[in-house]
Amino acid sequence: MTGGFDWTGEAPLGAESDSSDSDSDADSDAAAESSSKSKTKKSRAKRNADLTASAPSDQPSSALEFERALLASPNSSFLWIQYMSFLLQLHEVDKARAIGRKALDKIALREETEKLNVWMALVNLEIGFGTTESREKVWKEAAEYNDKRTVWARYAEALVAAGKQAVSWDDR
Repeated sequence: MTGGFDWTGEAPLGAESDSSDSDSDADSDAAAESSSKSKTKKSRAKRNADLTASAPSDQPSSALEFERALLASPNSSFLWIQYMSFLLQLHEVDKARAIGRKALDKIALREETEKLNVWMALVNLEIGFGTTESREKVWKEAAEYNDKRTVWARYAEALVAAGKQAVSWDDR
């Protein structure tokens, strides 16, 4: 037979080697296919692993990167304060103040701890870069919106850390 199907079940003499060749070809095709699939899966996994592995260590290093990060996490006081610190390193005190105020507007009302962190960052900014009047004004405003005792305690700690004199409760 030169090329059809054998109904008797007897294969011609050269057919055994052809069928074993075709079996080995099928096996090698299957092996190659599974190998290429596993390579594809491995390369995808490697790409995904690389992206996720580098994400935590990638700290924003420009205003645009901070803006992007804050779009993803607008309630993160950590990011807002980092952004303020970044601007202070660039000697942009007024911009840092503005970012602090913007953070207070953007952070959700239910995130009281996050808002308190930003308030205290603003107080620390005024302690380091503002006048006594601006420092007192921000402190009073922070005390209006947060627990007064907590704000007072953190304000006193910040003053002590900065080497400034704290004000007593009687002066309030």
